[in-house]
Amino acid sequence: WFENKLEVMIQFMENHPQVMVAVNDAEIVDEKLTTPGIRKSRQVLDLGLPVTSFHSGCCLVFRDQIKSLFLPVPDEVFAHDTWLNRLAVALDGRGFVDLSLQYYRRHTQNTSDWIASSTTKKRRLDLMAEKKTADVRYWCSRRIKAVSALKKRLQESDSPLLKTPDAQDNVQRTMARCNREIQAARTRLKLLDKPRLLRIKGAFAMLVSGVYKEHFSGWQSFLKDLVRK
Repeated sequence: WFENKLEVMIQFMENHPQVMVAVNDAEIVDEKLTTPGIRKSRQVLDLGLPVTSFHSGCCLVFRDQIKSLFLPVPDEVFAHDTWLNRLAVALDGRGFVDLSLQYYRRHTQNTSDWIASSTTKKRRLDLMAEKKTADVRYWCSRRIKAVSALKKRLQESDSPLLKTPDAQDNVQRTMARCNREIQAARTRLKLLDKPRLLRIKGAFAMLVSGVYKEHFSGWQSFLKDLVRK
């Protein structure tokens, strides 16, 4: 952490009382703390991802109040920082501090190997290349479980954070997005169960209706679904 990190993050939270979770930017460095001049947020955006995809736990600060909604972390989610970020987005309570306030050190023993954490600059084509080897059926199934866990928490939690009119409006919008996301993943799984020739009509329907664009990687996912085994 840089010397001013705590001061800056505390001041940000004091100035933005509606923010439940805030993320500060970080400078990616190698194991010797050599910097290639890459900020984590810039790497995320260059990959074509939204900045909300950046939620590394070491860069997060959150208010005590969100613990009533955050805990316990469901087994279905990928990681605690992902879960915390999704809850904050659901409440429209995520903030981003566009300042590099720490180093993000990468070495051979890191637990996470996310492409956006690379010490070399990455672009959309790099992300596409990485996704070529991804098991789409596995990730769609995991996505359904994770989003269903989010829905369940928002429906069943008695956290005071969900009691205000603004929070209830945000939750309703999030629930609608969750339903669309789950349906999209299920539709894609069903499509992939078919022989390739029989996928064409369904894949075109998903493309025209915007399902691929909203929930996956657009036309790239469309083309891959037509040719993958």
